[in-house]
Amino acid sequence: MDMSALLSSTPPAVAIEEPVWAQMVSYPLAPACENERLQRLIYHGFEALSQAPSGQVMVEFGYFCLPPDGNQNAPLWQNVLY
Repeated sequence: MDMSALLSSTPPAVAIEEPVWAQMVSYPLAPACENERLQRLIYHGFEALSQAPSGQVMVEFGYFCLPPDGNQNAPLWQNVLY
């Protein structure tokens, strides 16, 4: 991903719906981790959007992270519709 191009242009508006926040950002076991989880969500979201065909406004992507309840036995791959 060309970060310089991303940072030099006006980024699109981002709206994170409550279910996505609850799944990908919220981490009640360690609230201090939520900032990093939010950064990862935004990074992967912009990366997916940058690879989407021109004019496509929603993308589906995913990445590995602990679920919000911290269950290490749960699947770590989390899907997101952005």
